[in-house]
Amino acid sequence: MIHMLVRGRRASDAQALILRMVRKSGISRVEVADSLVSTYSSCSSSSLVFDLFVRTYVQAKKLREGFEAFQVFRSKGFCVSINACNSLLGGLVKVGWIDLAWVVYGEVVSSGIQLNVYTLNIMVNALCKARKIDSIKFFLSDMEEKGVFSDIVT
Repeated sequence: MIHMLVRGRRASDAQALILRMVRKSGISRVEVADSLVSTYSSCSSSSLVFDLFVRTYVQAKKLREGFEAFQVFRSKGFCVSINACNSLLGGLVKVGWIDLAWVVYGEVVSSGIQLNVYTLNIMVNALCKARKIDSIKFFLSDMEEKGVFSDIVT
């Protein structure tokens, strides 16, 4: 159903359905993520489904669940967009789960997803929150090597 709604450009309806599942007790998020992966091909779906799934968890402030879904998708060979990754990273940093944000960042980098200036700013914020000001210079240098440059927000 979620695949069909996304394919039919009804993302808000798909998100509402995901939210109902997120809030319903007894439904395993890993099972739902696995179900989305296993039905992906047969539904001629779009990878936007995975983005929407992760972003919905972040918007519902269920960050651990969003992280688990992100991991399920990665383990099955599917990548979410940098926008969904940034949403998850930003949510984790906002609540102070800095270590988990760095784990996600590492997985994003290793999966080859193209980073952007939003990623850079989120992770600089993570370094600031962790009071690792000395590490910012090295991080910025590393990001420049990846072709991502700081902006006025940084």
